[in-house]
Amino acid sequence: MKVIEIVDVVFAVDFIVDNDANGDIAGNVAVDIAMARDENEIIENSVEGEFEQYDHKMDKESLAIDMIPDAVPAMSMVAADEPYMGQEFDSEASAHAFYNAYATRIGFVIRVSKLSRSRRDGSAIGRALVCNKEGFRMPDKREKIVRQRAETRVGCRAMILVRKVTSGKWVVTKLVKEHTHSLTPGKARRDCIYDQYPNEHDKIRELSQQLAMEKKRAATYKRHLELIFDQIEEHNESLSKKIQHIAHSLLTVIFISQLPASHSRSPQKMKRMIALGFEGSANKIGVGVVTLDGTILSNPRHTYITPPGQGFLPRETAQHHLQHVLPIVKSALETAKITPDEIDCLCYTKGPGMGAPLQVSAVVIRVLSQLWKKPIVAVNHCVAHIEMGRIVTGADDPVVLYVSGGNTQVIAYSEGRYRIFGETIDIAVGNCLDRFARVLQLSNDPAPGYNIEQLAKKGEQFIDLPYVVKGMDVSFSGILSFIEATTEEKLKNNECTPADLCYSLQETVFAMLVEITERAMAHCDKKDILIVGGVGCNERLQEMMRIMCSERGGMLYATDDRYCIDNGAMIAYTGLLAFAYGETTPLEESTFTQRFRTDEVHAIWRDKKELASVTGIDEPGDKIEENQG
Repeated sequence: MKVIEIVDVVFAVDFIVDNDANGDIAGNVAVDIAMARDENEIIENSVEGEFEQYDHKMDKESLAIDMIPDAVPAMSMVAADEPYMGQEFDSEASAHAFYNAYATRIGFVIRVSKLSRSRRDGSAIGRALVCNKEGFRMPDKREKIVRQRAETRVGCRAMILVRKVTSGKWVVTKLVKEHTHSLTPGKARRDCIYDQYPNEHDKIRELSQQLAMEKKRAATYKRHLELIFDQIEEHNESLSKKIQHIAHSLLTVIFISQLPASHSRSPQKMKRMIALGFEGSANKIGVGVVTLDGTILSNPRHTYITPPGQGFLPRETAQHHLQHVLPIVKSALETAKITPDEIDCLCYTKGPGMGAPLQVSAVVIRVLSQLWKKPIVAVNHCVAHIEMGRIVTGADDPVVLYVSGGNTQVIAYSEGRYRIFGETIDIAVGNCLDRFARVLQLSNDPAPGYNIEQLAKKGEQFIDLPYVVKGMDVSFSGILSFIEATTEEKLKNNECTPADLCYSLQETVFAMLVEITERAMAHCDKKDILIVGGVGCNERLQEMMRIMCSERGGMLYATDDRYCIDNGAMIAYTGLLAFAYGETTPLEESTFTQRFRTDEVHAIWRDKKELASVTGIDEPGDKIEENQG
């Protein structure tokens, strides 16, 4: 069986189910079609005013019978002198030609009006043809009227409505013959619209739209089939010889026949869907290679480290990324032991983050996409942290505490999106800790927050600091300003040590995070917590959260610095989840957004059972592996 035949079968089943659910009837058509619109119908160019206001009683009177008897033959366009209910036409153009000839004969001009399109494939499924005197003219608002305009609209309600049914015929489902104005048989002007009907450009555009939609659907079905055959290969030993032969043949057709001649490969080398991901939203540039089942083939990264007491500026950070990105790409491919041909999609961080570093990833991904002929998937940095945390820890549906140098958010999944229930109203908790590290002139290697954590372990004295929680939101600018202003004097007077200050700051800000997270847990009625982001590596924060979770009968899920800290693998994995459901980013839209909110992303892969069925992943974390090569 050919691949195209399988796709055709799927389309046919989908078409039959959709039309059956919508109650369409083939052959001679029930008048109920006129009453119950297709749920996939889109209305364009609706008639102004009157005709949408016909009441149900008038519909029933004009459509008096429930079904046109089979004994009544459908009259041809030539044989019929006047339109009638249930009249059939081969096409919309035939219906238009007939009604135009009828209008010319009795003395009025028609106007093409309401168009209905199917949301399923964009094709036209309904058309209203009305008298050109339908409706009323808007009042003349000119200050000075030189010449009174002739009255051209008098509210005439004469019209026919034709709708396409499953047989492909166009059927008259609504008819009003009476006009509210005088008619001049034989002298009506020719319908100017009809002179150009059917419009060749409109038809080309309509067919092009249908073709694009069909191609997208076919690509989605193809990817799903690839995943299914991956599973068949994994369970080959338990299959009969006949099934093995069919699966192998079909797999060969799907993969090999779709590849250019210069890239012919055996199907075994394309066993898994693979994504290459770029992360470069802050001071780390990382490239990850990941498969859809959660296997991390490689995950190298490089950090831009500045001298003690200094932060990192966008321009210098971007220059660092440009310097290291290509060697990291090479390292990622070599460690993963793959070639560019084996990559299914290229993923990159669209935002949030610093503008110049984000631009580096966006530019590199566009260049590689054109060189390697691979699709692009834009990824939200915050969502990527969450999905990597879920696949690594096995957390199913937790409250997420996302804490890093640029973000502090309390998040939970609801109705297709990751909703933000609480967040910082000024600076992020990571930024607060990093800036205090500069005050103490602590090293930025490997990270200022890490060095704060190590120094805090030596603290013995707790110092009261400002504590600001507002509902499920927090503020860290006040505590930072206070400790920056008082540190020099306290240390000079030997009131405390730098370790005491680090300990006090860490305890205070983490207590604030525990409070808002617990409040979100109660609000969302959830028991488990997942900590993601760079600050999530902090052992003291994990300890405080674990105590709170245990008191509520829940679990804390956290990862180590391999996955908490920004990395390319999380971008690759999240992008691959979206790609598996047909999501891609056009080249012209592969830009960056510095303020890309977490709740702007539609997490199409969540609550989808198909992904588990084709990858074999029952729980988010049961397949996570890392290639140590």
